[in-house]
Amino acid sequence: MTAHASVPTVPTTDDRLAAIEARLDRITHSLDVLTTAEAKRAEFIDEMWPLVCRAGIAAAHQLDTLESEGWLDTARAAGRIVQTLLQHTSNEEIDELADSVLSIKDAVRAMTQPEVVAIFEEAGEVLQDADHLEPVGPTGLLRASSDADVQRGLAVLLELLKHAGQATREVSHRKTERARGTRRAPSAVRRAPIAVPQVQAVAHVGVAPPGGPPLPGDQTTAVDADATFTGDGFLTDAERWTEPLASAMAADLGLGAISSRQMDVLHAARKVFFDTGASPNIRRLSVRGGVPVRELYQLFPQAPGKTVARLAGLPKPAGCV
Repeated sequence: MTAHASVPTVPTTDDRLAAIEARLDRITHSLDVLTTAEAKRAEFIDEMWPLVCRAGIAAAHQLDTLESEGWLDTARAAGRIVQTLLQHTSNEEIDELADSVLSIKDAVRAMTQPEVVAIFEEAGEVLQDADHLEPVGPTGLLRASSDADVQRGLAVLLELLKHAGQATREVSHRKTERARGTRRAPSAVRRAPIAVPQVQAVAHVGVAPPGGPPLPGDQTTAVDADATFTGDGFLTDAERWTEPLASAMAADLGLGAISSRQMDVLHAARKVFFDTGASPNIRRLSVRGGVPVRELYQLFPQAPGKTVARLAGLPKPAGCV
């Protein structure tokens, strides 16, 4: 038998017209979709453009007002100040500033009390009229010292001088610690914080240095008679720390019993210390230890960074005074 070859089917004119009509239908549908989308876009622009114009005009007027009042110049100057500070401030110095923010706030609040402001105003008036004041010699000074107000003023000045002397001693001590910790000059480039070693005199339990802070005493001795502390009352060997020792130290310092939450904070501080090799300040204890700053000040109202390190058996954090 002979195989017959298949004959290809030739599309008819009607088939070709049908295909063309189908393609035209698809094109027409696509054009309808595009036309609808364009109409919606034009409608949206027509509705929003007046609003955008009014918002732009209002913003321009506001910027012009800020410019005329000097706010933009002030903002640019503040930006330059912040940029300069960031370029010439190390991470350690920023940490110190963060630890001191609340103290600065309290100092500003104290300095802006009406009574204090009144003293400044009166002092300013006296300085303005200094040319009209008669000179006072030793005899006049002795006569003036009998006045009750002068005596109170001298008492205030002596107390201020006492605190200024203590602060000067602390600043000098910190400079010495930093000099022993690193010989490199401060760099304008941001760098990682440097753990400053605590180079201080060692004292046994209950033996406070002359004029220094009170060291843990009898109750701490009962827990660990061989414990030794620095001149600031910090445990010299963090490995000797125990929870009973922390409770005894708190009792000796007059801080009362340590709560369970306070003890959790001490453990968190010790974990940060052993992870990083440096005692955590308030900022690091909050970031790495997960303890909010507000809670730290609630649990340890007086110098929380220093108190936590002391009770946790750690060296004094860098930047604490």
